Amino acid sequence: DLCKQAGLRIELDDGNDRIGAKIRRATLTKVPYILVVGEQEAADQTVNVRTREGQQLGSCTVPEFLAACAEEITHRGAQTPTEAGPASK
Repeated sequence: DLCKQAGLRIELDDGNDRIGAKIRRATLTKVPYILVVGEQEAADQTVNVRTREGQQLGSCTVPEFLAACAEEITHRGAQTPTEAGPASK
């Protein structure tokens, strides 16, 4: 809901496939950012951020990611969320 409130389109892949297959499918469909939530991220209340190019940007909280996206949108794609915010902890 936070992502939708921020004006971002989101899609949840909660199928039974392995995480690697889900990431590959999202990458092939050119999803700009892939947020991965595994057991560790769920415990830490964070998301692991990846780009469609396969670059791992690191972990951050959802509000941190949304703030970085807002900054990127403001600057019309001049920065990735890692460059704009604390996603590279």
